[in-house]
Amino acid sequence: MVDISGILGISILKKNNKYYIIFYDDHNNKKYCKQNINYISDLLYKLNKLNNSSFYIEDYQQNYYNTDYYIWDNDEAPHLNKFNKLIKNYKTCYKWNFTDIRLYIGSDIKDIINSLNYIFNLNNKYANKDLKKLKSFFTYNNNIKFVNYYFNKLKQKFITILNYKNKENKDLYKYFFKGYLVNNTQFNNIEYELELLIDNLMELYTLIILNNKSTKINIFYYGLLHSVNLVYYLKLSGCKLIYSSGITEENFKEKFDLQALQQNIQSCTKINIDEIKKYLE
Repeated sequence: MVDISGILGISILKKNNKYYIIFYDDHNNKKYCKQNINYISDLLYKLNKLNNSSFYIEDYQQNYYNTDYYIWDNDEAPHLNKFNKLIKNYKTCYKWNFTDIRLYIGSDIKDIINSLNYIFNLNNKYANKDLKKLKSFFTYNNNIKFVNYYFNKLKQKFITILNYKNKENKDLYKYFFKGYLVNNTQFNNIEYELELLIDNLMELYTLIILNNKSTKINIFYYGLLHSVNLVYYLKLSGCKLIYSSGITEENFKEKFDLQALQQNIQSCTKINIDEIKKYLE
């Protein structure tokens, strides 16, 4: 057993001849393992040597001005600083997929609404090259049955959100609602639900990339909530859970109190390396 700092848990799923390894991160958690610290970046460096493998990363994107964008910056936890140094070496590597489309959509609510109007083809106003590329990606893959269904489901949710009265409800942010992509939950709060919608659009984006790849070993390093949703959606697609350790999707109901969880968790997970190796050999 090896203690890995910088992750809350790990899930491994399998479908046919493909494996999916998901590492769950808590971006701000600095409660690391107490002895012999091995960071998640150290493990990812070793896993990068695997043949027939691909990596999916939440944090980094490069825009059409060739500028590096990071969500996780130097003010956050040490394990993310180490991770950012690692991915600078891999940003042009074909094995590494940087999937955080939120960096293209914007953070201001006006920009978000304008971007989603464009992506969902509700208007054809000018968009930058990043948004055009993103819209083309979804359009090109719209012939895939599940893509067409869930993309249109998110589009209808977006149209509904625009008609909300935007009642203030800060209590919503205390909770995590699993599976927004596939359920019919509504919150009558524009900003909160737009966040959920963009997160799930990113997760759909990841699922499309997976659908189009034949890679045997697929490795994800996402934040806790993205990881929970991703594993949930992979299970719905027929993937079977074959290994887990730490805090994972199985710990989460459809509605979960995040504050209660965050008070007690450590960014340290015990991993049985020998158990994992037998799946990947």
